[in-house]
Amino acid sequence: MELTIRPLPPFTTKHWRRAYSRFQDSSFSWDEEEILVVIDAHPEPGVILIREEGTVDSPLLRVSWQGPLREEGVRQLVARLLGSNEPVKPFYQKFAKDPVMRSLTEQFAGTRMPRTRSFFEALVTTILEQQVSMKAAATLRERLIQKWSSRKAFFAKKELPAFPHPEDIASCSVDDLCQIGMSRAKARSILQAAQMLQQGKLDTHSLEKEDPQSLIAFLATFPGIGNWSARFIVTRWLGPPDVFACSDLGVRKALGQFYFNGKVPSPAESERFMECFSPWRRLAGFYLLLAYTGGDAT
Repeated sequence: MELTIRPLPPFTTKHWRRAYSRFQDSSFSWDEEEILVVIDAHPEPGVILIREEGTVDSPLLRVSWQGPLREEGVRQLVARLLGSNEPVKPFYQKFAKDPVMRSLTEQFAGTRMPRTRSFFEALVTTILEQQVSMKAAATLRERLIQKWSSRKAFFAKKELPAFPHPEDIASCSVDDLCQIGMSRAKARSILQAAQMLQQGKLDTHSLEKEDPQSLIAFLATFPGIGNWSARFIVTRWLGPPDVFACSDLGVRKALGQFYFNGKVPSPAESERFMECFSPWRRLAGFYLLLAYTGGDAT
């Protein structure tokens, strides 16, 4: 089955695909031509294949899929994952007089920050990224998917795993999780979250209705989460436009390079400075990271 989606212009995925090429996994991958996503539908997972065509100012997505997915559901999933309905022109217009941000919006015109398929994926991904390189986090993520994904999709004669359910992890032990190379602290945090989700002590339908700042404060109280991780979880999962982990080291290095004459600001200084980009801190932070990595996030 196929459909055509016309994103809100300007739009492109090429910049984040290039920058995060090392962060692919077997459930969410891409190349120069296509993006392939495994969706954990019922009664079995489905696969969505997205081809970007057209231009930045006249974008077009050719979307095909297989499995128990309905057209409207596919449209909503693509919009969620790629931000194809997210307006960016107001952000560009507001900061057109900032020479640095104007240059970045021209360089990355149409780029949105992609979102995760679920709260659990956002949480696991963020915890795995704590204090390690993107490459190391990607390795851990792929190992976790390969070892604990209980649901598979078949596409082009290949078996593709869906991202694990909380139920897939909840019956593990900390020692089990450590076998793939993560620290005991990360294993404890992921296991606790999986068990709480399985037991209904965390309800994602209720969480997504929370005010973003309240949700960040709530998540930051969990062992192994903290403010930085809470912000990235909410950013990746819900994508509120004014939420970003502004004290992130990558953001701070980018600010040092572009705004602080080479001096890396402290976390508090970074948080204060990024207030000037409100209510668009998510895009501003993402563009700064893309620029700092030079299109090759490691």
